[in-house]
Amino acid sequence: MADALRPGRLPAGWDRLPAHPPGPGIRYLLHGSIRIESGGESKLYGPLEPWFESGPDPVLALASDTDETAFVRVMLLPREWAGKRTIRYVDFADAAKPKRQQATVFFDEPIDL
Repeated sequence: MADALRPGRLPAGWDRLPAHPPGPGIRYLLHGSIRIESGGESKLYGPLEPWFESGPDPVLALASDTDETAFVRVMLLPREWAGKRTIRYVDFADAAKPKRQQATVFFDEPIDL
């Protein structure tokens, strides 16, 4: 199976509407705090804590209201996602709403598993 390895970072002060990540991956909180709601569970993460997103399950990410928050992520994606935005909103109408975040993709690196 061929996939793409994609690290990225979302800047401080963001929030995200409920979305389905297109592939599984690990996230790692650099600073601030974030509440992740997915699969009927809710967990608050602090600096230097990792979490896993499975890909198909919807995720609601709520950054701290008082602290700047940033994380990095590495996802395994099908090759057709190379160079494309990966966010898929649960509610299609959310795609048209204003966003405070902008993802930075450092690279898409093809790998063979």
